[in-house]
Amino acid sequence: MDEEAMWKGMYEKIQEQKKQPVSEHQSIIQDLDGGFFEKFGSILRQKSINHEESVTLQPFPEHQPQLESTPFSEPETIPEGEDSGNETLPDSDSEEQQEKQNEFIGDAFGWNIEELYEEVLFEIFNNIGCDDEELTEDSLVHYVQDAFKISNEKHEEILRVARNKEPPEICLNVEVIEAKELEPKDSNGLSDPFVTMYIASNPTHRYNTSVKSATLDPLWEEHFSLAHR
Repeated sequence: MDEEAMWKGMYEKIQEQKKQPVSEHQSIIQDLDGGFFEKFGSILRQKSINHEESVTLQPFPEHQPQLESTPFSEPETIPEGEDSGNETLPDSDSEEQQEKQNEFIGDAFGWNIEELYEEVLFEIFNNIGCDDEELTEDSLVHYVQDAFKISNEKHEEILRVARNKEPPEICLNVEVIEAKELEPKDSNGLSDPFVTMYIASNPTHRYNTSVKSATLDPLWEEHFSLAHR
């Protein structure tokens, strides 16, 4: 099977999956969690869209024709007792929906809403590999608090617990296999090569392979575990 046929088959499978109706279980999940996880992932997508718009927008021409202003019409008054369609749900309905959401999270994850909120904050504080200056830790924390509808007092309490938890031990496993056709460094046309490794966030911890004498095609097959912090 050539590459074009492989990608075509994959595309057709994706299109078939999109045509399948949403299951009842998926519908319940989306209704009760308010689409939290979908909205959480949309932050990066929205930032990308904003960036593209800022790049592609063209400046306005210096001379633009003035548009004639039209007077605003006064809004129509709605007789008392009629529904304008803009009324909000009573507080009791919102509280009932929040209780259903909390119960669903407890059944699905085995946690109550505060435990899940604490775990999300812990993951934000111990994020790995995020160097984005625009998507800051504070912006994520603020978004999560708003999504979970946590009061400021309860937020500060859970925030302290999440920050005081011991961070995970994170290591990068590296295996150095071999090198081919290295540049000679010695007068005899050979070298005594070795490899030094470290993580940019922790440059004080360096790891060296063994030295392979008089060769330009060294073979190491050595394994290292580099600590992140």
